[in-house]
Amino acid sequence: MKIVFCIAFIAGMTTQSFAQTTYRWVGGVGNGSSANGWTVASNWLSVSPQAGLIRSTPAATDILIFDGLTSPTQAALVDFNNETIGQLRLINNVTLTLEAPSTGNGSGTLSINNPAAGDDFIISAGSTINYSSSASTTNRYITISLAPGSTGLIEGTVNLNGNTNGSPLAQRLIAASANAIQVQNNATIIAQNIIGHPFGTTASIPTGNNNTNSDVSSTAGSVVFNAGSTFQHLTGNDAFGTGTNPVAVFRNGSTYRYSGGVFSSVGQQYGNLQLLAAATVAGSNMTILNDLTVTGVTANLNSLSTTIGGNVFVNSNATPTAGILNFTPASAANITFNGTSAQSVGGIGTGTGSGTLTFGPNARLVVNNTAGSNTGVSLLKTVTVAGLTLTSGILTTLSNGITVPFNVSTTSDALLTGGSATSFVNGPLTRSTNATTTGQPNIVYPIGAIRNNTTPVYRPLTFSPTQPSIGSYTAQQFEGAPASRAFPASTTNSIKRVSQIRYFTLSAGAGATFNNARVTLSFGPDDRADNASALRIAQGNGAAWVSVEGNTTFTAPATPYATGSVVSTQPFSTLGDFVLASTLSYAQGNNPLPVTLASFTASRQSQNVYVKWATATEKNNAYFEVQRSSDSKVFTSIGKVQGNGTTSMGAAYSFTDRSPLAATAYYRLRQVDTDGTESYSSVVAVAGTDKIEASFYPNPTNSQVTLPAVSGMVKYRIYNATGQNVATGQAVGGSTVDIQHVPMGVYFLELISSDKHNVQRFVKQ
Repeated sequence: MKIVFCIAFIAGMTTQSFAQTTYRWVGGVGNGSSANGWTVASNWLSVSPQAGLIRSTPAATDILIFDGLTSPTQAALVDFNNETIGQLRLINNVTLTLEAPSTGNGSGTLSINNPAAGDDFIISAGSTINYSSSASTTNRYITISLAPGSTGLIEGTVNLNGNTNGSPLAQRLIAASANAIQVQNNATIIAQNIIGHPFGTTASIPTGNNNTNSDVSSTAGSVVFNAGSTFQHLTGNDAFGTGTNPVAVFRNGSTYRYSGGVFSSVGQQYGNLQLLAAATVAGSNMTILNDLTVTGVTANLNSLSTTIGGNVFVNSNATPTAGILNFTPASAANITFNGTSAQSVGGIGTGTGSGTLTFGPNARLVVNNTAGSNTGVSLLKTVTVAGLTLTSGILTTLSNGITVPFNVSTTSDALLTGGSATSFVNGPLTRSTNATTTGQPNIVYPIGAIRNNTTPVYRPLTFSPTQPSIGSYTAQQFEGAPASRAFPASTTNSIKRVSQIRYFTLSAGAGATFNNARVTLSFGPDDRADNASALRIAQGNGAAWVSVEGNTTFTAPATPYATGSVVSTQPFSTLGDFVLASTLSYAQGNNPLPVTLASFTASRQSQNVYVKWATATEKNNAYFEVQRSSDSKVFTSIGKVQGNGTTSMGAAYSFTDRSPLAATAYYRLRQVDTDGTESYSSVVAVAGTDKIEASFYPNPTNSQVTLPAVSGMVKYRIYNATGQNVATGQAVGGSTVDIQHVPMGVYFLELISSDKHNVQRFVKQ
């Protein structure tokens, strides 16, 4: 967009002005030929200031229009070496093919140099300009050049095409001013079958025959791709040029789609970067503001640093050929995820090695995501990194995990830094040791979890093995109760209960050994620790709990519950589950759980699932929420049962799921205190049934039928004793069908899902 400053001359001075004529193309619509020559006067008719005149005297201020209302498809032959005009506009969904010169050598250059207000090179939305050539040589091509101060607005498509015989040409679109050409939302520029840099370069241009790519000089930042715009790079050199500062600028939300040609070998800034052809980048810093997608090719991003603000997708293509993404810099470099919304690293597709993601021995992962308190970066692929920095945002590894080395020969852990209540690893975290040591290093795991999918809980763990071998050791935090195990014989100092709020697992990789070890667990107010002398660590040993004792430090007072850590004092030589425990069975200093479950079961009987549980003790127990899941991961509430407040006697509870899932289902309890604090039980599974049954509750019913909760659609048919249909249809499994319109009587309901069929009898009142 251009601003024109006007200076008025007074006190005897005159004002100089110029007249601009606007012409509309009325030439032929076929392939470029002499009849469609640009300089043929009769191919243009004036629109203003006087209509109907041919362009017999071209002027450098002329405004030239190709209008889709005249003809939607138009063609013009560039039959000049150089011409200067004021403006060029493509409007009303026109498609213009510009044919390169048919004679001579070199470029047919159209210079746009308009001193008046407004954009000077306009491709309106829905309009297209195609560069083309049918000449038998490769030295006839087109350059559209915007002079200093001239601006362009591209809302449609610019197709920089080569020769129709397949030979690449040096088609160009260049500008002399920064920010001159603005490529807008839904606009596309395509570099297809060309050589050289389509927007020119800021580097020195070789002379004569040394300029093998016919490169031309341009200005840094002269072509700007805004949000929603796309550059399709099929052939030729990249959009940036070879100078210190890039010619093209890709802003947030733009897309660079690389399918062939010469990709920039140094780091650049991109919006969305889509790699559909192999690419290797080194040298300076690389910034990807939005998503990075690698599909069916190998991409080596080896810049001094790489910053990604969106998601990473490593996909297979339709062949299928697996995508491979390597971060393998030659020296130490950071791969930083700094999005302001949730980010993920994954991919789709099949194929050998599908979606391979590799961090080389010099690549350090930095998590600096500022999306919010319970999100960050989801790592959906298993990776090993040279180092990890946790600055902001949660790194979720799910079941895939991440391996970060630990140097046993140093006292400081420089390979994994950071970790806080707002930035931790949610999921498996593996630390690999590089050598065998005779000492007892403290291996820190800045881990946590998302409680109830809403609340981040940071509970760092330290594993201290003596004489660890070369190998790997993995830690993970779990929300909810651990598996039920037997307690040791009761004595004054024996453990009598374990936390039902959360627990931790430690495991060793193949070949990893150590003599014995200790572990340090951390706790916060929701762990309910209020008695340091009674707090212990319990280790799962088969079907039993074993105390590894504990030395507790409160870093914040117990008002009512403390923050701090407890380190085991009894060495152990095997790994498994570790959990906070207490030597008190029930008291004010009960550490750490207000409600202790004695049992929790779920069983299928007839059309229902019966959930039963019992408590040994309760403290401030407001209610239980019964939750169900089809995959043991995502749970939804299906019922609520009131608790008994505070009692040392315990109580028995039950809940009936009258609309159970036909497939295997998973149940758990969410226990909520009177102050809103919550904890979760362990998960129990109930096997599926071969029958597909609806629920009638009550039966006889007077209003509705609940279809079985199966995945997908369920077809149903209601008919009477004579076989006459009274209702038919299909609905999503688990939904209800209104039968209020059905007359009273005895009916049959036929159900058909993808793999089951059943008929049930019911009574409508």
